[in-house]
Amino acid sequence: MPDPVLGERVCAFIKPKPDQVVTFADIIAFLKAKNTSVLYLPERIEVVAEIPLTPVGKIDKKKLREDIRVKIEAETAANFR
Repeated sequence: MPDPVLGERVCAFIKPKPDQVVTFADIIAFLKAKNTSVLYLPERIEVVAEIPLTPVGKIDKKKLREDIRVKIEAETAANFR
């Protein structure tokens, strides 16, 4: 996700299985159990119904970056009201 100081921060987009509830703590615990570096731990998770794909079937990272940028801007604007 975009960050004005660092350029980007880690955000995990998650598509859970049907009827599965995923929490931020669950994700962090899972990643720590896999010995993931703290540099790769997400600071935010976004639960989505579908992961956007490019025409060739790869994850559309540009679309994900744009989606989170719009959400962050909306949250920031709401906090200043």
